[in-house]
Amino acid sequence: MTEGDGTVRLEGSVSVSDAQGYRVRSEALDLDLETADITSPGGVTGTGPPGQLTAGAMRIAQEGEAPLMRFSDGVKLVYDPASSDGD
Repeated sequence: MTEGDGTVRLEGSVSVSDAQGYRVRSEALDLDLETADITSPGGVTGTGPPGQLTAGAMRIAQEGEAPLMRFSDGVKLVYDPASSDGD
């Protein structure tokens, strides 16, 4: 873990999960201590209700009353209907 300028970098197979069933892994994540935003300086892999995903970048930021997880830079989702709960 490294710190500097109001951010903390977590390194070494870091993962984030949420109440909706998403779990995302990255080699490093940066946490902004003022806003609580989380960004990945590199690629991420993960799983969630719709299936498996990979992306070149990720950001989690407060949007209204709830945090929003955004993926970018070459997003790939492998949809698995068996993992979806059908809602």
